[in-house]
Amino acid sequence: MPVIKHADDLSLVGITRALNDIAGRARSKRLQPEEVQDGTFTITNPGVFGSLMGTPIINQPQVAIMGSARLRSAPR
Repeated sequence: MPVIKHADDLSLVGITRALNDIAGRARSKRLQPEEVQDGTFTITNPGVFGSLMGTPIINQPQVAIMGSARLRSAPR
């Protein structure tokens, strides 16, 4: 996973810019090895693939991962 370093020092706009930059470089396979190291917390969204559930796997030595799934309306 690509890592946004010092995200706690960035504003929401700064995090968005960093995310767009690193995601673009990840898609074009232009990341450097240090850009995928030293992460502490991961956010993942398997719902973009159409699934309702997913099982996130922690990439050690990270301490946590937050997974969000797809939401859909259903009758009660």
